[in-house]
Formats: sequence, structure tokens, C-alpha cells
Amino acid sequence: QDPASQSESTVVDWQLLDLNGQTIRKFSQTIRRPVIFQELWSKDGEAICGWVKGDSERTIGGKPEFVLLHPENGTLTFTFARPFGSREEERSNTFSVQTGLFHESKSGGTELHVGWLMPIQQEDGHRVLITSSLSDAEAIRLSGDEKRVVYLANGSLFQCQIYPFDMEKYVLLKELRQRSLDMMASKQVATAALILAADRDDKLPAQNLFRDMVRPYLKDEKMLDKFVYTFKGGNLSDLKDPAGTELGYVTTKGGRCVAYADGHVKLVRD
Repeated sequence: QDPASQSESTVVDWQLLDLNGQTIRKFSQTIRRPVIFQELWSKDGEAICGWVKGDSERTIGGKPEFVLLHPENGTLTFTFARPFGSREEERSNTFSVQTGLFHESKSGGTELHVGWLMPIQQEDGHRVLITSSLSDAEAIRLSGDEKRVVYLANGSLFQCQIYPFDMEKYVLLKELRQRSLDMMASKQVATAALILAADRDDKLPAQNLFRDMVRPYLKDEKMLDKFVYTFKGGNLSDLKDPAGTELGYVTTKGGRCVAYADGHVKLVRD
């Protein structure tokens, strides 16, 4: 609800949703002051901060009145004590949130405000996309304990929890995924080669002809960019050991994805 439209005492209906848009719970809250919520976290990282909108009659000694929204249970707490940290305190963080402007098309189109979570000591350029629909470039903040990010998007206030991840495990998973893709590429080229041979009386072409001849048998000819064809050409029916005869390979991390004349592929480590 638009804070500017709230009166001195307004009952606001809240709805907490998960990232799939499913309702977690609904509740009503009486707001005794017009409140402006900003993308600020309390120092303990447990509440989203805002402040009471009003004139000097709603302050004590010129100090503004703050309000805390606790996302876990939807309760509101009012306080005159500053609940959030300073910019200087945030500079000691391990991570930072950064924003950028993105156009949907090269010719312009819709402008998207994108929010990223990035390591301050950045070595490899890794970053995590938080959202591509920020309300504006300033509508995202990282909590002081670096466990949550809050942002405004499409008229709603969202929070994302941050979980630590083992970088060694992450690198290993990336290598396993790339190896799987390389195995698949080698398998697809080998299958295409065997279909080609079947159309040519079980004969495979010489190395200088292989690429052009096998290309029509592949859905994605880019697979050939990785594949090294090592078979010298000839009739597959004459092979005494098709399962042990190499057709070619795709280089991968730690070895080669070797394709054999019977169609199977295996990893041969360096």
C-alpha cells in the first residue's frame, strides 16, 4: 500500500509470499503513523527498517521515529533509536550490492534495473544476480550481517537469504558439468559418424573429408569444433576390435572424451 495514502491510523493487509508466488501467510497490521519503508536492514539483520513520515510533532528532540518490519512474523516495532548501521560500517563487508541498467534490445527497448551481489575482494569476476526488476537503481541493500538482501521490485518488498557455498565444491561441479557436455559432444559426433558409415556401405571417410561429410548428420555442427577425428578412414566391418578402435575425441578437463567405433564414449585421463 502507498505510504503516502495512509492516514494517522490505518489497517493494512499484508501478504507474505515465497519466491514461487505462493502465499506463506496473511495478516492485518494497524499502522498508527504514515510509514515509509526503505531498503535498509537493522544492524542484526533481522528486520527491515523504515521511518515515520511526519512533521516535528512526531519526533522527540528532533530525532525521527523509526519502524522495524520483522519479515519472519510480520510484526512492527517503533523506536527512536537508530536501528541500522552507517555507510562506514558497511564498507567492512565481504560483499557489496551493485546495480546496473540493462536494455532488453540493442535499439533501446525497456530499461531494466539489475541488482548483483559481488565480492568486494574480486579476483575472478564472479557475481550473483539478485533481480532484474528493481524499482530504481537505489532500491537494493545488503544486511549488516551479510545474510540477507532486501530490494523493491514491481511495487513489492522482497528479501533473499544468502547461504555460504564451498568454492572448491563449486569449481568441481563446474568441471563435472563441462565434462558431461564434452562427453555428450563426443557421443553425438560418433553417432553421426556411424550413421554416415551406414549410408556408405559401412565406410568412413578419410580425415580430410570427414568434417564436410558428417556435418549434415549433426543437429548442431558446432560439435565438430571440439571433436578431433583420428580414424584414418575405411570399412568398419573390417575392424577386429570396434570397441577398442578410436574414432576421435573431445579434450576436457583432466583428459579426453574418446569415441570408439562401436559408438561408446569413455573418459581417458591424462
